[in-house]
Amino acid sequence: MTKFLFGALLTLILSFVTALYFLSRWNHRPEGPQEMTSSFTSYVTGSRGVQRVQLFEADSVEVIERTSQYSLFWNTFKLPDMVVLARVPVRYVYYVDLQEPFEVSEADGRLRVQAPALKAALPAPDVSGLSFEVKSGGLFRDARAAFEDLRKTITPLLKENAERQIPLVREQAREQMKALILAWCRDSSACAHRAEQLDVRFQNEDAGAPAAIRK
Repeated sequence: MTKFLFGALLTLILSFVTALYFLSRWNHRPEGPQEMTSSFTSYVTGSRGVQRVQLFEADSVEVIERTSQYSLFWNTFKLPDMVVLARVPVRYVYYVDLQEPFEVSEADGRLRVQAPALKAALPAPDVSGLSFEVKSGGLFRDARAAFEDLRKTITPLLKENAERQIPLVREQAREQMKALILAWCRDSSACAHRAEQLDVRFQNEDAGAPAAIRK
């Protein structure tokens, strides 16, 4: 009797899984030729002037993975984990806000400049290069829904990554800020004689971070 019930349950599960498979195939069957048109409509939701200096930018291709789990019959039958990934080209930009104060001082014959905090702009993904892929476990699962869930996480994850990269790009940004200050100093009688003795620091640097770039 036990073997009979087990066999019946197994047959029911296999029938259900098979039905899901053919249903998914039916929903994704190719259709006939279609005529498609495109339109572009723009709605300006806001505008503002900005005063900032871009100090560093980096282009990268990010790969983002998302794993989902699913089970049937009150967790009795667990389907394989589904792993989907997105590849997206993205540009990271780092800047300082000119509306925030600069602090300039002189000590030991050196000109010391504390610039505003180095900030990360909202990353700019290239949607024309965005692609999705089922890495594993796609059988009997709704890949389109998984792709949509993954798509919603792309911008927040890129923003978090841009913030994490600030310590890694700080030295390159410091060099650019120093070059800007040196160019201004050479044209200014107020600090031309001290232009070659310059220390630059950003407001959001850690206490142990390098504080000076010396020529």
